[in-house]
Amino acid sequence: MSLLEVVLAAAILAGSLAVLGQHLNAARVAAAKAAAETEALMLAESLMDDAVATLSAGETAADLSEQSGGWLTERTVVVIDDGPLHRVSVAVTKSNDAGNRVAAASLDRLVLLAEVE
Repeated sequence: MSLLEVVLAAAILAGSLAVLGQHLNAARVAAAKAAAETEALMLAESLMDDAVATLSAGETAADLSEQSGGWLTERTVVVIDDGPLHRVSVAVTKSNDAGNRVAAASLDRLVLLAEVE
């Protein structure tokens, strides 16, 4: 094997390792994003369940709060046509220190409440 062949083989190996490293980094970033999106959806579902469980007929509300872990949450309840139908909306977002959004999820649900007389 000549020196030229060894150098060429080393260059091909180095290029292959560089491409492999880029793919591994892209996979790591995608996995972290998927984990953050899953956490956002689970938090949104939990907040939606709490909002629906504590909903009373005729209630209209809107609140914005910060949860542990840096999540910003928003809950809105609107009565539709002054009737028993309510629209409950929940949104959660998380941003990094630079202000870029890391993950977000939002849910809407229509809830029909029986009026108690």
